Amino acid sequence: MSNGLICIVADDAAVCDSLRLLLGRHSHAACCYPSAGAFLKAAQIDNWECFLFDDQMPELSGIELLEVLRARCIATPAIVMTTVATPKLTHRAARAGAALLHKPMTADELLAAIRRAAPVV
Repeated sequence: MSNGLICIVADDAAVCDSLRLLLGRHSHAACCYPSAGAFLKAAQIDNWECFLFDDQMPELSGIELLEVLRARCIATPAIVMTTVATPKLTHRAARAGAALLHKPMTADELLAAIRRAAPVV
């Protein structure tokens, strides 16, 4: 049984594939997009149980993408993955209602973050 559809936006294809496969092994369907722009052009934005965005991407960062979605009144639970959680990023994530997940992370840390962000997923 699937838990819910998770949207992954990360510019590293290997990271995207690894996350998608990991989530699949734990009954989460996931779809990957290589950039914020690709996601905004192709995705049905309100069809997700949880967003999982990499913060360091060209075009728009993960937090910038989330802020665009929040401005469109999209309240989907979100996790922003980052290697460095600066005070500014932490503040912006809190303001957008997102959890920060520090990279690298373990599978257990990722799954726990998803359960906290979207408990019904």
